[in-house]
Amino acid sequence: MDFEATNSPAIIAYLENKKELLKAVVSSKGVIYYDKTTSGDVVAKQVLAELRKLVKLEFGVCAEDGLNPLQIEQLIITEASIGSANANSDKQTDSERITDHIINKAIEMRASDLFIDTRQGKARLSFKVFGRTFEDVDGIANKELAEKIIRSMWMKGDSNWDPSGPCDCSFSVGEGTKNMVRVRGNSIKEEGRGNAIAARLRNPFEVLPLDEAGYLPAQLEDIRIMAEASGGLIVFAGPTDSGKSTSLTSLVSLLPDDLRKIEIADPPEVFLDHCTHVTIERNVEGSYLGLDKILGAIVRQNPDVLVLGEIRDRMSAAAAMGMAQQGKRVFTSLHANGCAGVPPRLIDLGIGANLLGFKEFFAGCVSQNLVAKLCPHCSMTAEEYQDKDSARRYQKLFDSHAIRFTRPGGCSKCIKGVKGQTLVAQVYPLVKDSGRAYELIRKALFSDLAVYMAKEHGVTDKHCSAALRIVDGQLDPVEVAKRIGFFPDRTYSGKRLESVA
Repeated sequence: MDFEATNSPAIIAYLENKKELLKAVVSSKGVIYYDKTTSGDVVAKQVLAELRKLVKLEFGVCAEDGLNPLQIEQLIITEASIGSANANSDKQTDSERITDHIINKAIEMRASDLFIDTRQGKARLSFKVFGRTFEDVDGIANKELAEKIIRSMWMKGDSNWDPSGPCDCSFSVGEGTKNMVRVRGNSIKEEGRGNAIAARLRNPFEVLPLDEAGYLPAQLEDIRIMAEASGGLIVFAGPTDSGKSTSLTSLVSLLPDDLRKIEIADPPEVFLDHCTHVTIERNVEGSYLGLDKILGAIVRQNPDVLVLGEIRDRMSAAAAMGMAQQGKRVFTSLHANGCAGVPPRLIDLGIGANLLGFKEFFAGCVSQNLVAKLCPHCSMTAEEYQDKDSARRYQKLFDSHAIRFTRPGGCSKCIKGVKGQTLVAQVYPLVKDSGRAYELIRKALFSDLAVYMAKEHGVTDKHCSAALRIVDGQLDPVEVAKRIGFFPDRTYSGKRLESVA
């Protein structure tokens, strides 16, 4: 194989020192050439790992972590060498190539988000996978390169990045294919240090079946009962990244095709064949552009079901209230903690307690969180887990010795010990109640509402929902507690769990 010479003194010296073990050469343009005949050679892998570190130092970027370089003929490192006499590549093209590389990596990792943070000359690249954020330690080396990548992202969305304040972009990858991914980027400025970039990735045609999301069988039945009500508001509640939008889409996809369905969102994330999707935008001050006109048009469209992507302020709350008062089914999402926290949150946003206290207006709500599922191949037993006191506590709490924990670093079949994610949820099927639950809402007795729903309707809370899968070794109790809060001391075994299974 012919190798292109390098002009980097550091790399030349390195290759000279390693000539007896030489398995690769780096060109002056940052191209790494590999000897594929050494696939599986442990020494070669070690040399290449060291070489990649040098490439990062020399070129400011590095190869993707996790690839097996011995199975690749060449990997392009896409920024010209600093100080290289032969550096004559097109800077814009290089920046675009790096951007594509980062986005493709995020897609391959099944990341829901990617983040780029610039800090006084430095940069940090990280990915959120199954609810956990991992830094790419071999990612972007400096702020200058990071800003080129950010500008390239915004150019993909036919817009210019403004580092002086908040700005957004959106574009698609793989458009026209079933694997298309929609990327929505947001930038904010951190005074005196740099910028924070967040990009959400979503396949606009991927719909998760509701019965595969993680709800318990009884919870699925309650959700279907709420959805079949003749009218009223159904709210999916939870923090950011709790699967609310996914659940909304899954529920709408189950509705009969002969129901007329319209979604308004900022913007719609998933498109369904038998649903009309309308995009609304917010201006700089936070107000929706043309929302009144859109709502007026939707009334004339006479939908059976209105899907409002999120209630986030008084304007969107008023929109949901107006449609529900017309007797329409209104499905929406809301940031709130627990089902009992949904009514007071809606009241704060301008929907009166008396209105929420009518069955015809408020059909029910779901509160949920996403939690990571353990890799079945490498999860640790309590005996292997480093925090022995914590392991013993959870064994005693759940009366089980089958509890397992996340293995740091994971294995070749997972990502950092995690393989997928699932929901833990609580469901209030208010429409099934004879009237007491609505009376408690009208009187703003929300603590009493929580007790009543648990005792009279047997509502399962998130901790019991999670416990079912913890005792089966599917979930790490430590990781679950980080998502839904500390497990209180009570019974999570025996008849209690059997009654909610």
